[in-house]
Amino acid sequence: MNALNDKYRLSYAIGPVQSFVAQARRTRDLWTGSWLLSFLAETALVEAEKLGGVAVIPYRSSTDQRIITSTRSAIGGIPNRFEVAFATEDSAKQAGDNATQAFRKRWDSIANFIWDRYVKGMCADGNATQEIWNRQVNHFWEINWVVTNSPAPNQLAGLELSRRKFFRNVPCTSEPGTKCSLMKELQEISGHFGDPQRKFWEKFREKSADSSIDLKKDERLCAIGIIKRFFPEIVDAFIEVELGIKPNASITQQSRWPSLAFFAALPWLKTVKGNASATKHATTLADDAVKGDELKSGTNGGPARYWESELIPQTDFGLGHWARVDATVWHRSGLANNLVGCSPRKLQKLVGLQNDLFDSIKPRQPIPYYALLLADGDSMGKLLAKLNDPAVLSERLGKFSGEVSTIISQSAGNGRVVYAGGDDVFALLAAKDALDAAYKLQSAYRKTFSNTKAKDEATLSVAIVYAHFKYPFSATIRTGRELLDEVAKERTGRDSLALGLIQPSGLSAVWSSPWKSAFPATGVALDKLIDKFGLDDTETTKFNHSYLQVLRTQYRRLLPTAIETPGRFLKTGLGDDVLTQLAHAEYRRRMSKDVRAVNSPAVTKNEIDELMSLSYATKRLPSGEPNSDRSQFALDGWKLARFLKQVKEGEIVDHE
Repeated sequence: MNALNDKYRLSYAIGPVQSFVAQARRTRDLWTGSWLLSFLAETALVEAEKLGGVAVIPYRSSTDQRIITSTRSAIGGIPNRFEVAFATEDSAKQAGDNATQAFRKRWDSIANFIWDRYVKGMCADGNATQEIWNRQVNHFWEINWVVTNSPAPNQLAGLELSRRKFFRNVPCTSEPGTKCSLMKELQEISGHFGDPQRKFWEKFREKSADSSIDLKKDERLCAIGIIKRFFPEIVDAFIEVELGIKPNASITQQSRWPSLAFFAALPWLKTVKGNASATKHATTLADDAVKGDELKSGTNGGPARYWESELIPQTDFGLGHWARVDATVWHRSGLANNLVGCSPRKLQKLVGLQNDLFDSIKPRQPIPYYALLLADGDSMGKLLAKLNDPAVLSERLGKFSGEVSTIISQSAGNGRVVYAGGDDVFALLAAKDALDAAYKLQSAYRKTFSNTKAKDEATLSVAIVYAHFKYPFSATIRTGRELLDEVAKERTGRDSLALGLIQPSGLSAVWSSPWKSAFPATGVALDKLIDKFGLDDTETTKFNHSYLQVLRTQYRRLLPTAIETPGRFLKTGLGDDVLTQLAHAEYRRRMSKDVRAVNSPAVTKNEIDELMSLSYATKRLPSGEPNSDRSQFALDGWKLARFLKQVKEGEIVDHE
């Protein structure tokens, strides 16, 4: 970094992040919030750079400075907080003002673009619709910035910005009327109740392009919700009008995100592709699903209405044209609960075709679970203190974020990245591939800093939520954030992995471990331990369902019933080895005499120790080494390990 430009720092923050990004009912909502916030943040950053500022955080190459790079990719990469160095205090202050004006101007342009195309013509049918719209658009964002003397080379100015937030007016967010289906604290824009409200939204859907994709019958949206929902349809046109350029690749096309059901079914769909008989049955099912449906060509070459909503994803993941239909068709519960809205006669026929498809392939059915992955670098302050140069930190983080899309992508066939900026990663994956992707991410993060003074401090915490595709998406996102912040980082001590399982009834298991314990240099790594869990109840199967169920029953007699509470460890009050001895005795009892004869107690005891390691509370100590507390016990590790073995084998039945 040029020393002449590092006398003063502008530290800048945009919010609210969670309510804008995380409140999502579908994958496309999540992407829109992430990408749009990144685009707006870069608008503000570029304005600061125009006054001679040099970005400290995030990393900006010399060719990227003063340029909106967000239009190059559908993956957001600019954080909502940035820091820029200046040579003079006046230029830093002016940059703060200019950045804020540029941000609000671009936000207004986006809102006006959506208003003119989708909402303006509905004003006569609404009750103070324009007033509601203006109130929400004008008062949603909160921007804070400070200018300080440049801190020491091993520090950032973010602390002063955090202090600044204590001195701010928080706008009132309580609004009247019916609340938005997406942004729960805001009023929907019709301003009506009852039948007038229903008629307003019926007319809105009729007038909106691709309404069967963009707005469902039960949805009522606020201004912010409408912007998030419909922005992908106009993003290419907006960029061309606003910036005078055409994106290298259509952002609208890239915004055609797979559904949660698609991510869940992805490994199975790839198996179908490789089986000629199954492909034939899948084609018949897909063609019949589309046949007779009122097709309407989408805007900008988009998919043809609801039934072909996976048209872009099936191409991106290299599947056959048969995979274009809404992915709920591939799940038994999707048709059993008629999530696709067929007539009874058509539904009955589709169920028959689905059964024919299931009978033609193994595994018969796709699993109903996908994975949400969040990753975040640990202790940035310590990392910077060791590097002693924020420019080096920023550059290394930029290098890492550039590698994320090689680990998780459509070309890799495992998922899609929502956001990759600096040390933050947000992605959706097939459940089968998430653990491997998490391990590769933390390895890549370490490798990025391997030849620096901070190689020992560079650690990444990761949270993975395995969720049923029908479970509310916003709740899954919220659980992922809690797992990352409260479990992987706080409870487990950072440099850790946290896993959660959400079944249709809700959160059912939470497990965490430092990376060194989950994937030790010597011993059995987590992925190998998962393979030891069995899916049948033969005597040659090691940790099968009946064995684990017997132990669960025995342990309930010794421990409080709260042992079944997800994520809760209990003080056993027993000797250190009592539970292990019970598990070992039952393990050997279930063996036949011949099998027991060739497996000594010493050998089987090692296997039980591996199983029990999943049940103890493990935390990373300040020294960086993991410590297992054998007095704190939980069953969640067993449940998650067996679940992951079922995921690997594709043997989870969709009971919902």
